Amino acid sequence: MLPGCAGGLTKFLTLWQRWPKWSERGDRAQLFRFSPNPYPFSYGNYLQDWPTWVERGSVDELIIQLYRDNLDRFVWEMNKATAQSSRRQIPTAVGILTGLKGRPTSMSMINTQIEAARDRNFAGISFFFYETLLNMNQEAPQERQAAFVGLFPNTALRPEPSATRLSN
Repeated sequence: MLPGCAGGLTKFLTLWQRWPKWSERGDRAQLFRFSPNPYPFSYGNYLQDWPTWVERGSVDELIIQLYRDNLDRFVWEMNKATAQSSRRQIPTAVGILTGLKGRPTSMSMINTQIEAARDRNFAGISFFFYETLLNMNQEAPQERQAAFVGLFPNTALRPEPSATRLSN
């Protein structure tokens, strides 16, 4: 591991956060959304010190990649202090794996993970990867589509970053 490199990324994001974020009309011109692996794996493998970035205001929205096929591990990752701290500071969502080629994820598991994320007040859900969202799974594409429609019957509004983050 190269701590100096991680520090360099953190310095870069700190400088980036200082750039103007507003358009001339006064509306939001840019957001920095980041989708890391859970911490500390993200730091040890990719030098992504995202808890520090969130704490310093360098990240506006976060989607933590919780690609787990074990519900206990999925919930454990959501309950970690880093995920909970981020969730309290900025809109933080979880990434759910919809399957891989040759390794499908059942709608039952996806549904259970969505419920677990909602129960813990995460800001939203993101799915990986598009080829397995409806296809290459145990269920027929029409069944999966109907299941997703049932899980998301209403239009959701995107959460806004906190007012403290907008004033930077």
